[in-house]
Amino acid sequence: FVDIMPPTNYCVNTNSGYAIYVSIYVLTLTCFIPVIIMVVCGYLTYKNIHSRRILADQQADIQIVTMTLIQVILVVIAIVPYGINNVYGLITSGIIKSVERLTIESFISTTTSLFTYVNYVVCLFLIFFK
Repeated sequence: FVDIMPPTNYCVNTNSGYAIYVSIYVLTLTCFIPVIIMVVCGYLTYKNIHSRRILADQQADIQIVTMTLIQVILVVIAIVPYGINNVYGLITSGIIKSVERLTIESFISTTTSLFTYVNYVVCLFLIFFK
């Protein structure tokens, strides 16, 4: 499904069906579903802790809401640019692009792919240096 294009020597997806599949896979399984699951589980955890009077008196509910909110914000900040880049790639997949534009898009794609790991780096930093 991927071939090296002669003028630019970049690996380019040659199958449009595969490009659509990859984009839908990335958007659903790596962008939307994790955030939705985190929000739902955080809400259910908050409701469970809030229903326990002892934990609510110790303000554990505020702590869990804060931790969950920070985690959701980190995931959204780290993953949303990656999803936007994939949508842009899907929309512009049929356009013939210049070498300069391909280079810029490749740089942005690599940057957003690496930026998705910010969430893990921040979490490891918080775990080891708390």
